[in-house]
Amino acid sequence: MSDTMRIHEGSNPELLTAMMTPYYVEGKYRTPHIDFDSARAIASFLIDNGSDGLVLAGTTGESPVMSHDDQLRLFREVRDEVGEDAVLIGGTGSNATHEALELSDRATEDGAIDGLLVVSPYYNRPAQYGIENYYRYIREMTDLDIILYNIPSRTGKKVEDFVIDRLFEEGVINAVKDATGNTEMAAVQAARHGDNAGVYSGDDGLNLEFAEVVTSSGHPAAFKGAISVASHYAGNVMREFFDAVADADNERAKKLHQKLVPFYEFESVHKDDADKSHDVPNPIPTRVMMELLLGECFVGDFVSPMEADPEEIRYLKQRGEELLSQL
Repeated sequence: MSDTMRIHEGSNPELLTAMMTPYYVEGKYRTPHIDFDSARAIASFLIDNGSDGLVLAGTTGESPVMSHDDQLRLFREVRDEVGEDAVLIGGTGSNATHEALELSDRATEDGAIDGLLVVSPYYNRPAQYGIENYYRYIREMTDLDIILYNIPSRTGKKVEDFVIDRLFEEGVINAVKDATGNTEMAAVQAARHGDNAGVYSGDDGLNLEFAEVVTSSGHPAAFKGAISVASHYAGNVMREFFDAVADADNERAKKLHQKLVPFYEFESVHKDDADKSHDVPNPIPTRVMMELLLGECFVGDFVSPMEADPEEIRYLKQRGEELLSQL
């Protein structure tokens, strides 16, 4: 396997959107089904509005409610819609290793995607030894680039530095989507592995800090960009931000980051002007925003248990309209 990344061939940081999935729910068991026509429309909108590529069937896409057949069809449908120039990454991780192996193998054989986003096993909370082997087994299934997704707030277990070190050194992984909540690991990995340590910010609010710490390590090319949620609705401004980072225009990057902070806060826990706390988890705010932006496009039903109080939805719509008016 090549030591260079094929999913990120240029030197400038990429903006990849972790795309939401439009579901409709039906039947006695509230079974979710993907609306593929709407998925195509959303994908096209995102590529036309700042995104270099898309991550499909990730956390924001609510992959745990998808069947493997639907995931693979989603990859094919979106590829057909956006063409060959857009980067497409498919989420193939699972808390069941055999399922991750099967899906990674089938996705590779299908040929619709450029790389895999592989979340560490969630809920099971395995030992680091088990996590490391999980990635080794997946490498045996694919010659595509693998992005390790480190998000302990959702999985219950952080992938530790020493595991990532070995996986980088042996070419098992090509990059990390770092959603650990800070930039400490990113700084360490960039310093140790140089440009081979591909780092994607997995937390929009830390995009600027990720760019700064990786650049200060002496290996700016290790910063590959962001796998973002807010790029659904602030993609063009985020594109300007990453262009400023690429140009080393630090002042402009900081100004654009400050402009984007309210959009980043919107997607997570935040307080409104009346000091009331709002904790409506991703992808609910994104679904609300996309409905505002693409009113003519079906953006999907809420898939239980990812539902929200009607009062919260009214707040999100009102706040969303305010934010969009600032773009």
